[in-house]
Amino acid sequence: MIFLEEPSAREMLKGLLPRLLPEGPIPRYVVFEGKQDLEKGLPGKLRGWKAPDTLFVLANPVQELQRLTGNRYRKVSGSRDIGPHLSLVSNASQSFSVFLSGIRNMLGLE
Repeated sequence: MIFLEEPSAREMLKGLLPRLLPEGPIPRYVVFEGKQDLEKGLPGKLRGWKAPDTLFVLANPVQELQRLTGNRYRKVSGSRDIGPHLSLVSNASQSFSVFLSGIRNMLGLE
């Protein structure tokens, strides 16, 4: 379960996660309309979730997308386009590397 601040983050992760995740886990995205919406709606979503064996990820890769593309990407289409091209191993962004490492750790891949 991945909680995101906006739709563009979901589009980027749809291109990235299939290359990172082993077969089996199917990511489910809960997209909010900005940080305030996320902060307001997240507690209720977490309390109401009853599916066993669910791992939760809270992420906002928007800053990294802006930095990586020199502020040239358009939120949804740009995120969709960049996801498949992001490197899973050699990455200059420390926060993106930490994000990937966190996903790998949750799945027992590291």
